Amino acid sequence: MAKKIPQSAKKPEIQAPFVEAAFFIGFFIYLFARIHPESWYQRQDPVFLTGFRFFADFLNHPGGPIEYTAALLSQFYYYPILGALIVTAAAWAVTRLTAAMLVSIRPGRDVGVVHYLPALLLLMLHSRYEHPLSASLGLMLSLVFFAVYLRIPYGASARTAVFLVMGGILYYAAAGNLLHFALMCGLREAALKRNYAGGAVCLVTAAVIPWLAHRVMFPAGYFVAALHLLPFTGSYRPVFTPYLLYLFHPLALLFGVVSVGGRLFRPVNAGLSGTWIRSALRAAVLIVLAAAAALLSYAPKVDSLLRADFFARHGRWHDLIRSATAGSTDLLPVVFQTNRALFHEGRLLEDLFAYPQKWGVDGLFLPREYMLSAPLQGSDFCLDLGLVNEARHWGYEALSKDGENPWILRRLAVVNFLNGDFRAADRCLNVLEKTLFFKGWSREFRIIVHDTAQAAGNDDIRRARSTMLKSDFICPNERSTAELDSLLKANPGNRMALEYRIAHELLTCRLGSLPKHLAQLARLDYPRIPRHVEEVMLIQWAASGKRETPPGFRSIRRETIDRFRDFSQTMIRFRGNRQAAKSKLHSRFGDTYWYYLTYTGPLAFRQAQASGETGGFE
Repeated sequence: MAKKIPQSAKKPEIQAPFVEAAFFIGFFIYLFARIHPESWYQRQDPVFLTGFRFFADFLNHPGGPIEYTAALLSQFYYYPILGALIVTAAAWAVTRLTAAMLVSIRPGRDVGVVHYLPALLLLMLHSRYEHPLSASLGLMLSLVFFAVYLRIPYGASARTAVFLVMGGILYYAAAGNLLHFALMCGLREAALKRNYAGGAVCLVTAAVIPWLAHRVMFPAGYFVAALHLLPFTGSYRPVFTPYLLYLFHPLALLFGVVSVGGRLFRPVNAGLSGTWIRSALRAAVLIVLAAAAALLSYAPKVDSLLRADFFARHGRWHDLIRSATAGSTDLLPVVFQTNRALFHEGRLLEDLFAYPQKWGVDGLFLPREYMLSAPLQGSDFCLDLGLVNEARHWGYEALSKDGENPWILRRLAVVNFLNGDFRAADRCLNVLEKTLFFKGWSREFRIIVHDTAQAAGNDDIRRARSTMLKSDFICPNERSTAELDSLLKANPGNRMALEYRIAHELLTCRLGSLPKHLAQLARLDYPRIPRHVEEVMLIQWAASGKRETPPGFRSIRRETIDRFRDFSQTMIRFRGNRQAAKSKLHSRFGDTYWYYLTYTGPLAFRQAQASGETGGFE
């Protein structure tokens, strides 16, 4: 007579509910607070439009249903809580399905924390910001199909027939994930059921179906058809994590079936009997694994770059400045956006050198090669300066590069309206009304397009009109002083052009035009001389012995004079030895033009070359 299985062993304890709940709460908090789902949206710029026409475009190729679903759900990355919740839910579903698979292999066994590993690999992948949601949803669907396949009660021939039907459906829905599903089914048939012919059919099917699709509806190539939606191809190629993720389930299935693999899992009633002790051990293991996954995958510089772009896109200048750290300011795009934020907060000529300016003038004006890779950011900057035609040019560059992204369409609607091309603006608004989150903006802006008198109440239009040119002029390929001078000549009230012109002089240490620009500052009713300009004037006073305050301003602030005296005395104490004084000066004067002039600017570089100190040059 067979030995009766204890009731507690009939339904093995997969994990303590407390550990599972704590793990996924921590998973969600990490994504929300550390990875920032809005940065996924910023990096990927997912496009989704309502209406049948957009939907129909996803029905004509394998993987379209998953791509459509991912495009819809990815829109919610725009709201960080919802974005983190969506990815956490996908990771939880993969974990549950993995646990169900492991239990089906070894009934009566406790799987410990093995089933959490795919969730940790997903965490690592999504920490890269480029990982498409379609890949995670495709994996989840593959596991759903396999869970259904495991419950087929029929014989080998019937299971093979059912597999062929399921494989065809899965390939159409999730494309390359058929390979993952077929490999698991083939291993299960061959290793567990000893049905070697059925296992071979599964593997052959995974090769034949993409070939048929390639011949009929997927002309891009056989391997593209076979691997579509798997993160192994294209420009986004993580080094090893996707291979670990997609091989985990076939290997776990194989090791769980063979005798040596059975050691992966413990009998439910074996070992420690205390549920809380087991839970504590599992929690400790999970904490170590999660910490390792976070440490290996987090990219702080990429996060800083994307957050800077996100804050700039939404006009959150204060948040952008606050997020700029010592490490992030090594990145040219972050320096560029930080300098933009300083201008919009009225602090460019007060605090420019409070943030490292190692990139010099490139930190003020995006180099053309960067604008080619980030054309929408280039369009933003051109519109700030009042170069509406250039803003439209780079907006269309962004459209050709990234498709009908709502932010691109919004920009094109604005610049076309400013140029009087109301039909082009209307076409952009027609598409925007099919988006999820820009319908309201589109309808409000359409009122302005159809009744231009309403434009006076729109902040974006009013700000752009205050700086935009009334006539064309030749625009060089790179931002230059000549272009800024042309902007100021055409519109002397363009504060951004003026402040950037002065900042250009400060960064290049070419200060000959400074008196003229100071007069312009006075005419624009600046309440006082900006701090960095005061610092330049004190250097000039010390060199010439003349103390002349420019017309329109009272005097230099006493605080600036006292700091200059302290800076000079510190240099005297170190007998002019720049390297010996560097640490002391940086702690007290690192945010001044004097420090930039001494250690970072082009004049300092030439002095370092002459004295053989280039090894310590910043």
